[in-house]
Amino acid sequence: MLDPVISVKDIRKSYGKKSVLNGIHFEVTKGSIFALLGENGAGKTTMVRILATLIQADGGLATIGGYDTSRESAAVKKMISLTGPQQ
Repeated sequence: MLDPVISVKDIRKSYGKKSVLNGIHFEVTKGSIFALLGENGAGKTTMVRILATLIQADGGLATIGGYDTSRESAAVKKMISLTGPQQ
């Protein structure tokens, strides 16, 4: 089995008392096609913002190319070529 390029394990994120991500798990292997689908308010944008290092998860682990999105954000940004406003 190929090592995942994106790995998401038990990601959690809340805004106040509102839990928007609660234990999300998925992996994406190199060369695969992956879609993140869900209803409005399901947390898709929040998940992408965590993966892009624009916000931090409250718990769990997300890696891109083996780099931890919360502890190695500069390496992740370089790997994904993140540009533009980084708010």
